Amino acid sequence: MKKAILICLGLLLIWALLYKTVEKGESPDMQKSQIVFATYAQDKEDLHWALVMFESVRSFAGNFKDSPLWLYLVDATPEIETLVAVRQSALGYVVKKCPTPIEARSFFFYGKVFASAMAEGEAAGRFKFLAWLDPDVVFVGQPDAFILPENVSLGCRPVMHQLIGSSYDQPPDEFWSRLYQKLDVPDSAIFPVVTPIDEARIRAYFNAGMLIVRPERGILQGWPEAFAQVYSDSVFAEWTKSDRLKAIFLHQAALAGNILANLTRAKIFELPPTYNYPLNLADKYPAARKPLSLDSLVMFRHDGVFATAEQLARVDDGSKILTWLKARLPENE
Repeated sequence: MKKAILICLGLLLIWALLYKTVEKGESPDMQKSQIVFATYAQDKEDLHWALVMFESVRSFAGNFKDSPLWLYLVDATPEIETLVAVRQSALGYVVKKCPTPIEARSFFFYGKVFASAMAEGEAAGRFKFLAWLDPDVVFVGQPDAFILPENVSLGCRPVMHQLIGSSYDQPPDEFWSRLYQKLDVPDSAIFPVVTPIDEARIRAYFNAGMLIVRPERGILQGWPEAFAQVYSDSVFAEWTKSDRLKAIFLHQAALAGNILANLTRAKIFELPPTYNYPLNLADKYPAARKPLSLDSLVMFRHDGVFATAEQLARVDDGSKILTWLKARLPENE
């Protein structure tokens, strides 16, 4: 009898420890997963597409389809907090909240910056990789390249087109020179990348909508500080007031500076063009490199521009994934 009681107490202790350490919506097996997928939502549109993205993971990501899914709500969002549980049991995502500094909230995409840092901190020590994704991602196939090569800390793609990017064949302009100075980026760390849309050769500048990291490196945890260093600078403040593109992409420029200040080129892996394909820019994509079918991709982005079947029809190539996506447009809710 005494032995049986001790066994029962031992089992109860193990159960209590597991219950304490596992968040609602996660299982102990999930904690052992190799990778966690995470995104954020600041409004109803973000939430809609984030759940579509999660469903595409569960449906099409192959060996990754059962990976944990984290959804970060940015600041107080009562208008969507009541909606997040609607599909939670079906898709198995975990909802988390991310507060942000008041002074950051007047800048574009501020929520992404702070939520990514929180996700990386929470993934450290639990997962080998964090896939930090914008809500507009749709998976088509198994993202094997998310499992980065040994000694690589970041997997990413270049920005879609140059816009505010700095031409590698010309001296950096005032904007980038000041950014490199503020964020302590040495000249030796800067290398060229080629943008997919306009094929411009620019100084390393990375798309902020898909970032695969080894969480223990803390790359995303350094992003908010880098962002704050530039948005609190009076010169950058003036530039963003007079130049809308600089205002929109200030967070992404800060990301580039933070990455270059902390990682050597050898630690950065450029994912193939079948990742992060910009469906919203399909009409501008070079014809020679445009996929014959979206079904041949691993994942694409749509930037939330397709709210109706009529809008989506403009890029319809007869692919199965677009048929799947049509049934999940906001107008069908």
